[in-house]
Amino acid sequence: MLSLNALSPMLADSRTIDLSESGWIFEQRLSGCRLLAQTRTPTRSGKVQLQTRDGSDATGWFPEVVESLAQLKEGPCILDGVACVLDDRGRCDREGLSERAKRRGWYRGARPVFYFVFDLLMVQGTDLTSEPLSQRKQRLARLLGTPLLNVIPVHHYERSEAVALLQQGRAQADFAGLMAKRGASIYKPGIRSADWVALNAQGPHERIAT
Repeated sequence: MLSLNALSPMLADSRTIDLSESGWIFEQRLSGCRLLAQTRTPTRSGKVQLQTRDGSDATGWFPEVVESLAQLKEGPCILDGVACVLDDRGRCDREGLSERAKRRGWYRGARPVFYFVFDLLMVQGTDLTSEPLSQRKQRLARLLGTPLLNVIPVHHYERSEAVALLQQGRAQADFAGLMAKRGASIYKPGIRSADWVALNAQGPHERIAT
C-alpha cells in the first residue's frame, strides 16, 4: 500500500505543445501550496495527514482542510492538490496563503484555506498511480461527489475551452495559465514529466491550430 511519507508529487514540464493534438485535458493553474493528503480509516488515530512538496508535515497548518478530509469514508486515500486562500472575487491570494502557512495553524481572524484536488493516487488502499489520469479523475469525481466544506475538486476543460481561456487570459493580469495533462498518463511520483505541461498565460508556450 502506498505511504504518504514515501511519496513526492509529480511535476510539470514547461514546453511548447500542439493544442490540436488529441489526448490532452486541461486545468486552471492555481497559485498556492502543493499538498499531498492521506486519509485513513476512521478507527485509526491521526486520520488525516498533509504533506508539502518538499516533504514537510503540514497537518497542523490548515485544520479546516483536515476537518473536511476527515469526513471521507473511502479511506485509506491519497490525494494531490493545491491549498489556496481566496480573495473577495474568488481568486487565489498568495499573500493570504503565505500568512497562513507562516503562522502554521488557525488563529483569530485567519482567512480560510481551500484544498483544490486534481488527482487521486490511492483509494480504499488501492494504488492508482499506474492507472490513466482520465480514470483517476473519474474515481476522484465519485469520491468527492458529496461536497466537503473546504475541499474542492478541480474542474478540467476540453481543448476548445482551453484555447478560449488562454486567449482571453492573456489580457488578464491575474490569470496564471493552464495545466495540460495527457489523459493516458500514469502518475510518476517525484518526476518532472512531459505528460504534464504548464502553459504560461503570458508566453507562447503552445501552438493553436486555426
